[in-house]
Amino acid sequence: MSFRPEIVAGDRVYLSHFDKPDAPLLARWLSDLETTTHLGAIGQVFGVEDDEEWIDRIRRDRFNPNFAIVLRVSVQLIVSLGLKSVNPKRGTAECGMCIGEKTTRGM
Repeated sequence: MSFRPEIVAGDRVYLSHFDKPDAPLLARWLSDLETTTHLGAIGQVFGVEDDEEWIDRIRRDRFNPNFAIVLRVSVQLIVSLGLKSVNPKRGTAECGMCIGEKTTRGM
């Protein structure tokens, strides 16, 4: 995907949304034993169809936003970031993230 809308812009990365063309990449991330172990889903494997369904679901969910974190220089999706239990009144939420691109861990 060459163009991604910027929801929140940073110097090195920006937040965008997920699109169906991201499903194969997400499936690759979530088929990696090291990654699924860190997510508490040890050994689970997610296919492209699973991730396409997930993308459809999160795009409709206005109460638990999910974001793609994109490396600006290469327009590369590197992280999946999700918020849940969002409480606008208190300004709180639970945050979960998957740093899928191993080469970007520790940057």
